[in-house]
Amino acid sequence: MKKKEITEEKDGGSLLALGVLVGLGFYLWMKSPKQGIEAKAKEGKAANPDLTDQEASALAAAAAAEAAADAAAQAEAQAGIDAQTAAMKEAERLLAGAQAAAILASTEAALKAAKEAEAKALVERQALEESWRKALELAQAELVKAKAAADVAMGAYEAQLAHLLRPDAIICYEHINYGGKYLRLPGGTIKIDGFVHHIIEPPDLDSFPIKNDTISSVRVREGFSVTLYDKKWYGGSSVSLYKDHYNLSVIGFNDKAASLRVFNDRALATLDRVNLEARAALTAARLVTERCLTTAADVRLLGILLTLADRLDSIARATAEKIAEMMKKLG
Repeated sequence: MKKKEITEEKDGGSLLALGVLVGLGFYLWMKSPKQGIEAKAKEGKAANPDLTDQEASALAAAAAAEAAADAAAQAEAQAGIDAQTAAMKEAERLLAGAQAAAILASTEAALKAAKEAEAKALVERQALEESWRKALELAQAELVKAKAAADVAMGAYEAQLAHLLRPDAIICYEHINYGGKYLRLPGGTIKIDGFVHHIIEPPDLDSFPIKNDTISSVRVREGFSVTLYDKKWYGGSSVSLYKDHYNLSVIGFNDKAASLRVFNDRALATLDRVNLEARAALTAARLVTERCLTTAADVRLLGILLTLADRLDSIARATAEKIAEMMKKLG
């Protein structure tokens, strides 16, 4: 029983102490604004002695309430400003992040575009080189072909020229079947490179190894002809031969020739023809050479395939010099 009483006493004391503390706190809370109001009331009464104590207290209380309302409004406004400031900072943070991401994305896109452009440029360069490689190879093949054609045409001209100037265009024999003594005669009179090449036209065969009235067979080279006369100085009856005759008895002119003349009309006509053909071939080769030189120069300006371009240029220049030399020979 005694223990229970002691416990109840302790509990009662605790509750009493708690009540005192609560009351003291409420007193202090109330006292602070109350003291402020009383101070304001005294200041107001001092300023206006006509006011009663109740009026001064009422005015002070009203002023305190208005100040409290203003403070609450300011606190609310400050809270809104702080919220807006925080929102703006968050928006700025998000914007900065978005800008950084955009810059990174644009940089990556630019790098990707640059790589694609580089790859495309490489492909285009390779295609360009391949195109010009084919052009160089084609030009060189065309040049080789044109030079070969010029060589063939020039060879034909030189062969025909040598044929025209041969010393045995006509050969007269004293026996049939090209036997016994003989007389060789060149093929004509022409002017080449400023030199005159003479034909021999015997007016009297007695002044030659084979004498008058002794010719029995005759060889006639292609492009030439010979006219035999039965009198000196190209007089009397005559016969013209355009090919070999193994026995002049067949045409009734055995052992009758006293003079003769050699003609090269057909050989000269052939020479003129092959000359024109050679000129045409050389002109064509020269045009090809000029195109090759232009192609090589164009490639060098591009800065590609320099070895191939230099090779084509060298071949073209050598060919041009050769063509110029050939042209001089044609007169």
